[in-house]
Amino acid sequence: MPEPAETFSLIAELAVAFVGFSGIVVVLGRRQSGNWSPLERRRLGNLFAQAFAALITSLFALTLLHAAIPEMVVWRIASGVWGLSAAIMLARDWRRLRALTEPERTLVNRRLVVAVYGAVILTVLLQASNSVHLHTLWPLLVAVNLNLLIAFQVFVLLLYTGFRAA
Repeated sequence: MPEPAETFSLIAELAVAFVGFSGIVVVLGRRQSGNWSPLERRRLGNLFAQAFAALITSLFALTLLHAAIPEMVVWRIASGVWGLSAAIMLARDWRRLRALTEPERTLVNRRLVVAVYGAVILTVLLQASNSVHLHTLWPLLVAVNLNLLIAFQVFVLLLYTGFRAA
């Protein structure tokens, strides 16, 4: 089994790659006027937020691991921080989603939103359980992998809409 530090280093590298490739989305997704719609801004914001969440969580866990804190405490703290920040990001995204105009809302895949929100809520509950009872690595890995999965999904969605509009 790989060491936790190696795993979090790999996740941090993947998150940085998502942020780097987001430049492609920005270039390909530009409209002739250069303006982004509120829906596109929401998606791009989510792409960066999810990639940075995976990066920051990984670096935070690595820092705690190197601080000679017992691993059980590291997983409890990191899971609690991830759960709290994910709940805040979800609430912020819900406000952005509700602020979209009706024509923009018709472009939103409601099933995908429900699936992603459901996955995030379940993962927040898993992090709360890890903070209180489990005290192990795997729930935190589920959380950062969910961040990467959502970032990848938004990346593909933005890339697809950029090609479609071209």
